[in-house]
Amino acid sequence: MNYYFLLTFLSFTTGIIFGSIALPYLQVVILLLLLLPILAPRLTPLFFIGIFLLGSYLSPSIPQIETVKDYIYLNCLSLSPLKEGQRYAYFKCRIFHSEKQQLVGKEGTAFIKERNLPITIGSRVYFFGKVVADREGLRIFAGKGLIKVDNESNPFFLLYKLKETLLKNYSYNTLSQRAFALGNALIFGDKSLLRDERQAFSLAGTSHLLAISGLHIGLIILILLFLLKPLGRWAYYITIVFLVFYPVFVGLQPPVVRASILGILYLVSKVKYLQVNSLDLLFFVGFLILLFSPSSLYSISFQLSFVAVLGLILLKDIWALEVGSKPVKFALSTVLASLVAVLFTTPVVVYYFGMVSFMGILSTPVLVLLLYPYLLLGLVNLFSMFSITPLVKAMDWLGVIFLDINRFFASFQFVNIGFWVSTVSVVAVLSILIGISLLRINNILKLSFGYIILFTFLLLNRAEFNRDTVIVKKGYKQPHMAVITPYGECFYTDRSMEIVLNKSGCMKRIHIDDVYREVFTTNLRYKREKGGYTVELNGKRFFVENKDYTFQP
Repeated sequence: MNYYFLLTFLSFTTGIIFGSIALPYLQVVILLLLLLPILAPRLTPLFFIGIFLLGSYLSPSIPQIETVKDYIYLNCLSLSPLKEGQRYAYFKCRIFHSEKQQLVGKEGTAFIKERNLPITIGSRVYFFGKVVADREGLRIFAGKGLIKVDNESNPFFLLYKLKETLLKNYSYNTLSQRAFALGNALIFGDKSLLRDERQAFSLAGTSHLLAISGLHIGLIILILLFLLKPLGRWAYYITIVFLVFYPVFVGLQPPVVRASILGILYLVSKVKYLQVNSLDLLFFVGFLILLFSPSSLYSISFQLSFVAVLGLILLKDIWALEVGSKPVKFALSTVLASLVAVLFTTPVVVYYFGMVSFMGILSTPVLVLLLYPYLLLGLVNLFSMFSITPLVKAMDWLGVIFLDINRFFASFQFVNIGFWVSTVSVVAVLSILIGISLLRINNILKLSFGYIILFTFLLLNRAEFNRDTVIVKKGYKQPHMAVITPYGECFYTDRSMEIVLNKSGCMKRIHIDDVYREVFTTNLRYKREKGGYTVELNGKRFFVENKDYTFQP
C-alpha cells in the first residue's frame, strides 16, 4: 500500500470537516503548497497541508440566504433527472440567474407539482418559485404552471429520450406493476415506484440491494465480461464504455458514479497489466469524488459504501476463499462477505437511523444469488430495447421471486431499534475494527472479535428514557416534535420524526392529533400557535418553539 493516497484522502476530508479558513490570498497559498514538493521532494509534508487547505476552501457551507416568501424568477441548470416524491416531483439544480443576486451560483433542490416534464441532467429550467434556506440546504418550491423546460442545447437529452423509450417498451411487456417497479429500481435507478415494498426491505435488512452501487456495478462488470468473452480484449473496452455512460443513464447518482470509476480503473489496470493496490484505488477514487463534490462526505450512501468496501478489502482473506466447487465457493464467499459488510456498516446505520436488522446477514446472500440471473437478463433486455417479450417476462418472474423471498425474511421482523449514537463512538468503533483487521491472527478470530466489539458498541448505546423528553426539529412554519415517555408511548407531529422515534426505541407511536380520540397513560394536550405549540404534558405547561433543541419539562 502507498500511504501517499491514504494521507491525501485523510488530509482532504479533514479540511472539509474543519470548514472554511479565512486566510489572505488563500488560493495562491494552496497552489504554492501543492507545487513546491514537485520542485523539492523534501517539502512533501507541505503538499498534505495544501490538500488540507484545499478541502477547507471547498468545504460546503450552509447558504447564508434569507427565506424568500414571495415568488421570484429563477433560471437553473438541472443536475439530476426529475424524481417522483409523495407530494412533489423534485430535481437538483444550480441557479444561473435570479432576481435575488445572492442566489446565483447556489445549488438546491427544486420541488414542482408537475410530474411529466422532460427534466433531466443538463436541462435548463425557467420558473417562478419561493426559496427556503435552512439546515436542510436550499429548497425551491415552484409555482404550478409557471415552468418552462429547455433541452435544445442539452447533450444528455438523447440519453433521456432513449431511457423514456426503454421504459415505455418495458411497461408494455412487463409481467406486473410490482415487477416493473423492481426493474425500474435495479436497472434504471428509480426507486419511487417501490413505496409498498420499502418497509419489507428495511425489516429484512436488504435496503442496500435496491440502490445501484458497488455490488450491482461489480455484477454488471462480471456479466458483461462473460457475455463479451468471445471478443477478447475488446470485452474490456466495451465494458469501460458502458461504465462511462451508465451513470449518466441512471441520473449520475453518487453511488453509481463512485462504483463506475472504481470499475473503470480496475478494467484499465487489467488491460494495461498494472499492479494496483485495492486500498490505494479506494482512497484515490474517494479523493476524486470529494474533490468534485465535497458535500458527498456528508452523504449517507457515500459513508456506507466507503466503509463497506474498506472492510471487504481489509478482510479479503476471510471471504475470498479457494475451497470446493465454484457454486460452493460462491455461496460461502457471499455469506462471509455479507458478514464483513454488515460488521463495518452497522455503526453508520445505527448512527443515522437508530435501528439495525441482522436479518440482512442471512437474506443478502440469498437475494444476491438471484441478482446474478436477474441482472444478466436485465442487460440483455437493455441491449434489445426491452422488445423481446419472453425475455422481459422471464426477468420479471425472477423479480417477483426476489420480492417474495424478501417479504419472507421481513416477516420475522428481526429488527432492533432504540440507539442514540455519537459521532465519536462511531469513529472509535470503526477504528477498533480496522485495528483488528490488521492484526496477524486467525481470520475467524478477527471476525469473532469484530462482532464482540460491535455488540458491545450496541449495548453501550441503547436509548433509555426515565423522564418525559421532548425532541424538537426546526420546520418551515411549524416545529416538528416528538414526545418520548417512560411508559413506551411516543407522540409525534409528522413522519419526518420517524428516525427520532426509531432512535428512541418507540414501540407504541401515536400521532399527536389522536391524543383526543383515545385514553393513554400519558396525559398530553396541545394547541397550535403561530410559530410553535402550546403543550400540556402530565400537568406541566410549556411552549415549543420552532428551533432545534431537546428538553425535559
